Amino acid sequence: MKKPIRYKLTIPKNYKRKPLPGRDIWCRDLESGKHRQGTGKLYDVKTRRYCCLGRKSRLDGCLVVNDGEGWDMDDNNGILSTLNPDTKYLYGDGRFPTGVKVHIRYGGGWMDWNTLAECNDEGLTFKQIARIIRKVWYDLKPNKAHK
Repeated sequence: MKKPIRYKLTIPKNYKRKPLPGRDIWCRDLESGKHRQGTGKLYDVKTRRYCCLGRKSRLDGCLVVNDGEGWDMDDNNGILSTLNPDTKYLYGDGRFPTGVKVHIRYGGGWMDWNTLAECNDEGLTFKQIARIIRKVWYDLKPNKAHK
């Protein structure tokens, strides 16, 4: 097992967490250790690996097959579809609200990530991503659109 990447989360002082339906269910799912993490697709059929956003899509019942190789949405872009009710909270790529950033050491400097997709694809673990989600959004009870 490889060593997790060290990161720093920056949240502005006056920041108020934003709502996210099903946040706690999603975080528990990511922390469960039951799912293999992958990159570049919401779900890869061949390797049976998920992106963190793929797990959210699966929990919301919005994961669909469109390319024969992976479970995906939005013309194989590996992002949430506009049909997914969470798009209004996470946009397509799990974009952080204004001012929120994840910083990682890269070479001799720092690199900033602005989305959950970047955090996932660049190597943060599901558990690390769940910690970020809990700090950035608050849980909102899922509505009928999430069933």
